Amino acid sequence: MEQAHTLTLWDDTLVRARPGTAAKLAAIDPARVGSVAVIKHAALGDLVLSRAFLREVRRHFPAARLTLGLSSNYLRGAPLDLVDATHVVQRGLRPRAALANYRTFGMHEVVFDLTATARSRWLLLMNRPRLAVGLAGSRLDGRLYDITLPRTGFKYEAESFLDLLAAVGLDTSWPPDFAMPALPRPQPGPYVLYFATASTPGKCWPAGRFTELATTLAAARPDLDHVVMAGLAEWERAIAAQVQAGLATTPRARVAAPEEDLAAWVGGAALVVSNDTGARNLAIAAGVPTVGLFVDSTPFRYRPRFGRHEALFHPGRVAPTVEEAAAAVLRLLSA
Repeated sequence: MEQAHTLTLWDDTLVRARPGTAAKLAAIDPARVGSVAVIKHAALGDLVLSRAFLREVRRHFPAARLTLGLSSNYLRGAPLDLVDATHVVQRGLRPRAALANYRTFGMHEVVFDLTATARSRWLLLMNRPRLAVGLAGSRLDGRLYDITLPRTGFKYEAESFLDLLAAVGLDTSWPPDFAMPALPRPQPGPYVLYFATASTPGKCWPAGRFTELATTLAAARPDLDHVVMAGLAEWERAIAAQVQAGLATTPRARVAAPEEDLAAWVGGAALVVSNDTGARNLAIAAGVPTVGLFVDSTPFRYRPRFGRHEALFHPGRVAPTVEEAAAAVLRLLSA
């Protein structure tokens, strides 16, 4: 008779487990688990990076109905193609309505919390699963989770997610497989894509440097188009307009309209140059080479050690130079 596979609590000093967790894990056969939920309340970039985790959950829990927990203010880029159902925490509700909304998350046998915020903890408090595994971050974690792991900003974020599976004895593939769906290319010819904004102005490389970089690379690689995109906020549109004015006389360079499909442009690019924002995470997940420009955010969380990617940063939060960015782009394009 074939022996059932079970989950395992590995003896590691970083793992925090409640008493009795080892026995609880030993009683769980992942092939027989009927319901798993993964909570990820986050913006586009982190939702994209969660794809590798969801694929591993599907592989290890093949019979489970997989639910993804989302937040109503962060739905763009949700990997709906990888899950069976979603639960959306609605922001801005009055307390009684908010509690009712949390209850609709429902009961699950296993929950992985990739978020570790007050809202994700409320979901666990009001819908206690058989097993809860999450990233540490609160004094309540020892009561809400069976297993917690510390979260670091100095490791690639997708790897931090996968650690939650390793903590219960489940192996994961390397490099991470994001299985990004292929989209129609927005144009037939090759191009470099530049994403000139981010979630906050402090994370943005100066607009004038994007103009100078695109102009420099248009001269160095006249065989390529050079397409600049930006976000939808008013201040981001203003940056796009500034870059567009600077590129008025640069051949084969233009600024794309904000309503154009970002995922399609990213997925079809020869290379993406971007601030620390979701556009670069889309490119990494799609296997497109990237040059990341880091100014006021840690580069290590979004610096993969696989694929063709460079992260440019300096101590003291000194912005990378145009010369450094151009050299990195040309290196990757010729690799």
